[in-house]
This record gives sequence, structure tokens and C-alpha cells, in this order.
Amino acid sequence: MPKLNVTQLDQELKSGKVRPLYVIVGPEAYLARTATRRITDTVLGPDANSDSKQVYAGKEVKSDVLID
Repeated sequence: MPKLNVTQLDQELKSGKVRPLYVIVGPEAYLARTATRRITDTVLGPDANSDSKQVYAGKEVKSDVLID
């Protein structure tokens, strides 16, 4: 999986390319929230409610939950 910055992510999403999985990491919480919001808006639409998605953050989730 290639590493993308927010600008590259935007370009991919605008072109209609959506990957099956995104792993968002880094020290900048604002950039992580921005990337998550942009992916969600592209895939589910800007009016999607919280029941339409699952977001897991850092130490709050165990790997077996993600694999299930």
C-alpha cells in the first residue's frame, strides 16, 4: 500500500479511485481527521450518519476486532 499525503489522497478521491482499506497514521491529529472525513464524504456522502461507518483509533482497538 503506498503512502499518500493529504493532497495525493484528495487527487485520488477526486479521480474516483477509492482503495479497499486506508490506514491513517501520524502525529498530526488534524490531518488524520481531515483524511478520514474526506474518505467518508467520498464513499458515503457528506450526509452520512454515524451508523454508516466504523472508525477505530489507536490503542482503543485490538487487531482481532479489525480482522473479524
